[in-house]
Amino acid sequence: YDNSGTDVNEFVEVVIENPGSYALSDFSVDLYNGNGGVTYNTKTLDAFTVGSTIGNFTFYTYVYPVNGIQNGAPDGLSLSYQAVLIPGQFLSYEGTIVATNGPASGLTSTDIGVSEGGAGPGESLQLGGGGTIYSDFAWQNSLAETPGLENNNQSIGGVAPPVPVAIYYEPFDADLGQTTTFSVIGVQVWGYAAFGNPPGCSAMNGYDGGAQDNEDWLITNAINCTNYTNITLSFDHARNYADNAGLSVLISTNYDGTGNPNSFTWTDLTSQFTFPATGSWSFIDAGTVDINANVGAATYIAFKYLSTTTGASTWEVDNITVSGDFNLQINIAGSFNGWNSADPAYALTLNANGLAELTHSLDAGTNEYKVVEDGNWYPGNNQVITLAATTDITWKYNYDANLV
Repeated sequence: YDNSGTDVNEFVEVVIENPGSYALSDFSVDLYNGNGGVTYNTKTLDAFTVGSTIGNFTFYTYVYPVNGIQNGAPDGLSLSYQAVLIPGQFLSYEGTIVATNGPASGLTSTDIGVSEGGAGPGESLQLGGGGTIYSDFAWQNSLAETPGLENNNQSIGGVAPPVPVAIYYEPFDADLGQTTTFSVIGVQVWGYAAFGNPPGCSAMNGYDGGAQDNEDWLITNAINCTNYTNITLSFDHARNYADNAGLSVLISTNYDGTGNPNSFTWTDLTSQFTFPATGSWSFIDAGTVDINANVGAATYIAFKYLSTTTGASTWEVDNITVSGDFNLQINIAGSFNGWNSADPAYALTLNANGLAELTHSLDAGTNEYKVVEDGNWYPGNNQVITLAATTDITWKYNYDANLV
């Protein structure tokens, strides 16, 4: 809805289960203006383009004219059937709206929590996850669009494929963040610099009135990779002056976090990354390297800098990222799903804070449940939620401490 440049190819996609049971003209998508809460466009589903069908579910897409969907702060849309709002389908972006007309009149929208903010054409906001009802899925940041097809990281009617998550991320926004430094030789040391993309990086320069002898290490804090598979390392960097000869990227699982790194075992990953061919202050993507064979419960990544009196480069490193697929199967099992420990509709996914999370509606009455982590049930006693009406419930689970 908010492309960089002209807003083109803006579209809305709707998925209907068993569409043959309905008249498509009975479904309507209304676009809502956040200024005043009024509708500014209505389209019935029979005007949409039919896409793929997966099981009993069919995709329908409508492409709006140039600048056809407003850019938010906030704006929104609703989905209704026979002029009655479908529960939970008054959605907005970049804030909430109180509707003053249309099928959502008098209601407050649900902010989907993500926005485009100038994404390039060819991207869209999408639901990810696996299942059969809206609450089984979660909104994702802008990704490559897939009109008429399943979204990225989505499985209609099943469990979504694993989505790589950041196990460790250091953007050096204001300082050296989640890293430590160790100087073996020389006065010059790693420090913070206001460069990078976005600005903020780590930097080492062995020049001070002339090239100096230095050996200096920038080392991440310990990274716990035990609950992940398909683990990768990536970073951005720039190098100016001298050459790449003294620059190394290493990994260790026996470093103690404080001592002289030369006293520990490191595996050299340098040759697997891309280094600048010529000196420049422009940052480049060093590439993404598989580190599965070199990780453990306490994994350290090091950027080792060497200079001599015959040559000293400036090395700037930014956006150090270790990513992987979360490898624990965590579900909610309870009285509401027959105590099914593998129900895909009640599978938790990892949130941005490293907790497993699920939001799902529960009916009125007494609901009992436990968390099931790779076949183990927590806590010891059934947990009870008593509700006066059908309510969306959010579970957050700390899998390290087995706390919900």
